[in-house]
Amino acid sequence: MLISIAELIEGLGEKYEKARDMFETMEADVFLVVPCLAILRSLESSSYTMYTLYCPEMQSREAEDFEQLRAIYGEMKKKLGAHRSYNVLEQAVLEINNCNKDVERMVHKIKRLAIILQRSKPSDWNLLMETAMGIL
Repeated sequence: MLISIAELIEGLGEKYEKARDMFETMEADVFLVVPCLAILRSLESSSYTMYTLYCPEMQSREAEDFEQLRAIYGEMKKKLGAHRSYNVLEQAVLEINNCNKDVERMVHKIKRLAIILQRSKPSDWNLLMETAMGIL
């Protein structure tokens, strides 16, 4: 998990100047952006990787929201392709490009799930973030 988060942060820093600046200066946004991107990455997985580790008591509503989000993301991938869909959402989470209302709604759902993820075990999550940021 730690390596996955560190790789995510490092990759974004290489890909986007805004992300690199955010991570280097440890802007407060990084503590919402990283879990959002972890949720986005989990949409690609067949399991709730982040949730099963940090939020095992996930309520049925969050599970439904996640599955609904995964279904919407699947439709988006059919229209735009997998790579483009991921990049559109990634850029929307990082607030790099303007996006349409559908993408905004998806990002809102991603942020909601990310906040729940963070609040489930805040000390564990903070330790994970500190360690991942320290690796870089």
